[in-house]
Amino acid sequence: MSQDLRGRIALVTGSGQGIGRAIAQLFAAQGASVMLATRSAASGDETLRLIRQAGGTAELLPVDLGTRNAAEQAVAATLEAFGGLDLLLHNAAIFPMQKLAELEDETLDSTLAVNLKSCFWLTRAALPALRRSQQPRIVITSSVTGPRTAIPGLAHYAASK
Repeated sequence: MSQDLRGRIALVTGSGQGIGRAIAQLFAAQGASVMLATRSAASGDETLRLIRQAGGTAELLPVDLGTRNAAEQAVAATLEAFGGLDLLLHNAAIFPMQKLAELEDETLDSTLAVNLKSCFWLTRAALPALRRSQQPRIVITSSVTGPRTAIPGLAHYAASK
């Protein structure tokens, strides 16, 4: 199903690969201006290239969403580049494999920060702009890991999603 997103502005986190890249490409193909927020500049560059090659509008912000400051930076960069925000799509995630019995605090902290906390930080930073939008949307991707599929070494990931 095609939807007209002309004139809409989207921030898509985790847009360097997989689901995030596909969503960013779809939004751009439907006419949205898209801020690509992704940890890896190389994968982000490829998403940017694909969108622009197809005639879409996008900008890239390489950013690790493991801190509140980074989440605020992603929203600020979107507002600076495009002048507003209509669609916030939180897809960023990390999934370091580590058995529960050996789970290090640093691994747990970084997983919760990127996968869970950044969702709240992004939403809080985006609310003023979203309140000005005619059709604001917040979309958060999840995972079947946890409620339906148990994967050894990913208990912390499942809990965060």
